[in-house]
Amino acid sequence: ELEHTDKLGNSIAEIAAEKAGILKPGIPCLLGHLVPEAEQVIRARALQVGAPLLKIGRDFAPVDPGDLTVLGDHQLDNAGLALAAVGLLGEPDPERFRAAARSGLAQTRLPGRLEVLCEDPWIIVDGAHTGASARALARVLASRRYDRGTLLLSISQGKDLDAILEPLLPLADTVVVTCAEPVRSLSA
Repeated sequence: ELEHTDKLGNSIAEIAAEKAGILKPGIPCLLGHLVPEAEQVIRARALQVGAPLLKIGRDFAPVDPGDLTVLGDHQLDNAGLALAAVGLLGEPDPERFRAAARSGLAQTRLPGRLEVLCEDPWIIVDGAHTGASARALARVLASRRYDRGTLLLSISQGKDLDAILEPLLPLADTVVVTCAEPVRSLSA
């Protein structure tokens, strides 16, 4: 999505082109779920440089929800991408790799990423800082039949405030705004 536009470009296509600059001949590119505009740019770059393109859901799978302790489909996709990347390194014993991966995923903790601090009352900490990450947080909350509650919020300067608030505000009875970091945060 549109983030770090001061360094990467002002459109999805420009950002995708900047990120696709890392592609090298013969080195596989693992492709997650992207908006069509970004995927088209990356596919074209992969074809241009001769980088094999492997796509989640077609060439490899996201991680099974039973194998991972974190919340959110996007985290299952991220773990699937990571496992596919490690798998490309050529583990000589695939069964050993799968067992180690399952064990590692079962112990995975991502502080500040849909991190459940308490279940009664339910307290979640998340570093959602883009529209897409706020929508992912909202999807998880909705899937958990979350009762509307209090949203404690601090947002850094330069972030798309409307895109972050739009999916989250309908889930809150109360919103408390604060300034978590005195230099980078927007004022409360």
